[in-house]
Formats: sequence, structure tokens, C-alpha cells
Amino acid sequence: MYLSNPLSTLFPGAHGHVLNQLLAEVRPESGRAIALKLGTSVGKSRVIEILNDLVHIGVVDREIVGSSHLFSLNSDHLCFQTLKVLANPVPALKNQIQRIVGGFQQAPLAVVIFGSVAKGSSQAGSDLDLLVLRPNHVRPDDSLWDAQ
Repeated sequence: MYLSNPLSTLFPGAHGHVLNQLLAEVRPESGRAIALKLGTSVGKSRVIEILNDLVHIGVVDREIVGSSHLFSLNSDHLCFQTLKVLANPVPALKNQIQRIVGGFQQAPLAVVIFGSVAKGSSQAGSDLDLLVLRPNHVRPDDSLWDAQ
């Protein structure tokens, strides 16, 4: 489970990196600035090409200020909220775990995410490590607890 940069998994190559960077921005940025923030992973000309593609499909807005072209995600686009969740899926994962645990007849003392997902270093083949703490009053061999 690659949760540290999931957009790069769903949008392979440079598109995922550019989308991820745009989601991290709080204000419009130039293609050059976005390329610089991406470092050596994507060249400036490729970033500009991808931004133009994303403008063409309406996911990204372009604002022309003087000779600069500034880019930002289109917050009115149908997919905007979905992209935000995909860019940072850990809160949605935590909500899903809370919904599941909320349905338990015998609630755990705690549920702890640990390992690569908790550290933000998960990769495509990573699993989700959960520690579910059984309350002291529940016996270790309790079949109801085990079934949950």
C-alpha cells in the first residue's frame, strides 16, 4: 500500500508528481517553481507540458500575470475533493478504521497504526500494520473478540 505518494501510483510517471506538488501548494505557482520543487525527478519542459495537459482537461487553472503563467488546481472541478483525499489518504484510512472499530461489540482499548504507513514511507508492496489492544476484561480466548 503506497500511501506516502499515492497519486504517483494512480498517475504513473511525471503526472502524479506534478499533481502531488500542485496539491501541496497554497497559492498559484509558475511551472518553473513547480519544476524546482520537484527537483531532478521531472524537468521544467516536461512539467510545463503536463500543466498544459491538466489545464486542457480542466483540472488545473492557469492565470497569466505579466509574462508569467501561474498554475493551481481547479477547486471547482468535480474531481478536486477526490484528488485531495488521494493525495493524503491517511486521514480517510483512520476514519475507515474508526468506522470498523465502532461496529465492534467489544471495543478495543486502542488501535494503533505502526510501521511504514505510520512513518509515511510505505511503498507499493507495503502492508498496513495495526495493533489492536484487547481490554483486560476480555479473555484471550474470547470467540466474540476473535471474530471481530
